[in-house]
This record gives sequence, C-alpha cells and structure tokens, in this order.
Amino acid sequence: MEGISLGREIWSSEELKQVLVAHEELVEDMEKAVLALENEKAKELDKLTNKIRETISKLLISFKGKDDLSTSLRSVYLLMNTLVLEGEIKKDPLQFQKALKAISPVIRGFKALESKK
Repeated sequence: MEGISLGREIWSSEELKQVLVAHEELVEDMEKAVLALENEKAKELDKLTNKIRETISKLLISFKGKDDLSTSLRSVYLLMNTLVLEGEIKKDPLQFQKALKAISPVIRGFKALESKK
C-alpha cells in the first residue's frame, strides 16, 4: 500500500482516513455544541466540549513533529481549543463557529490528500 508524505512521516491511507474521521467528528461535535448552547443544555455542552478537547489532544499528538505542517496544524488545534474553552465559559456559540471556520480548510486539505491515495 502506498503512503502519503506529511512532513517527514509517511502516512498510510488508513492512517490518513483515521485523521480525516477525527476531524469530521470534531466538526460534528462542535455543531452539536452550538445546538446545546442554543437550547441551554449545560450537561450536554459539558460532555461535548470534553470530547472535543480529547479529540484535539489526539490530533496534537498525531502531529508532534517539528516540520512546518505539524507546527501549523498544532497552531490551528490550539486556536480551536482556546475558542472552544471560551465558548464553553462564556456560553457563546460564536466561539464554536469560529473554531469550525478554522478547521474547514484543514479538512478540505485532508480530503484532497485522501482522494490522491
């Protein structure tokens, strides 16, 4: 099976698919968090933000290298983490929407890579 080079590592198509799924789950959970905020469901919001932060942590670990791509992705993930935290504390769905905008180009990029496999 042929791999794709991301930074200095070669990723199999299965690993790439897992990363893409993690990003898509992140988007789904953030969209659910916005709904939980709008419907004033604090417990659901708490569960979702914990899950979101867990997924972000896994992605941060996946891209722990010192190459430019890993560094850039970590910056996006850290921004998202900050926005999610602010959204949860301030009960502000706009923060989650900003995080969704930040992750959209990353997902498009991973989808493009997956289609090249």
